[in-house]
Amino acid sequence: MQRYTIKHFWRMKESEQGEFVRHEDVEQENKINARLYNNLWNDYVNGIYENKQTHALVEHLRDRVNAMFCIIIIMTGLAVGKLIGWSFGL
Repeated sequence: MQRYTIKHFWRMKESEQGEFVRHEDVEQENKINARLYNNLWNDYVNGIYENKQTHALVEHLRDRVNAMFCIIIIMTGLAVGKLIGWSFGL
């Protein structure tokens, strides 16, 4: 931060390090911090939304895999049953 002359003492604030800084610099830094906070908050909200979408997709794919597994088991059972029937001459 830039030091300021005594003539503008009323426009100055004391920083955390104990030196006096310009009020405009503090306001500008606050605006930058607010913008960064808003960006981080938006990223957080977007991340939660994407996470929910991903979980929904995973659940959908898990259901499809379970359905395919059941179909394959039933088809295999039918094929084995036909082979057993054919081998006994039925």
